[in-house]
Amino acid sequence: MILSIGLTGCSNSGKGGEQGGQPTDKKVTLKFSTTTADTSTWTLGAKKFAEIIGEKSNGRIEVKVYPNDQLSGGNQSKGIEMLMS
Repeated sequence: MILSIGLTGCSNSGKGGEQGGQPTDKKVTLKFSTTTADTSTWTLGAKKFAEIIGEKSNGRIEVKVYPNDQLSGGNQSKGIEMLMS
């Protein structure tokens, strides 16, 4: 069983979420893919993770959970390739 999360990071030279002395209000959306069913503990954990991240970031970070290999069409190898690109 493979559980994968792809995060794309952007570098920011400002401190504490600031850039050029101004707070950044940019919203970030991340995709979280699981190989398991909607009701599995892995997917439920991913959904809880998404909820906590949204709360802790005051909505600035959104994590969309895609169970059942939705992003890779059921092909785990393709899913791994997607992470690498």
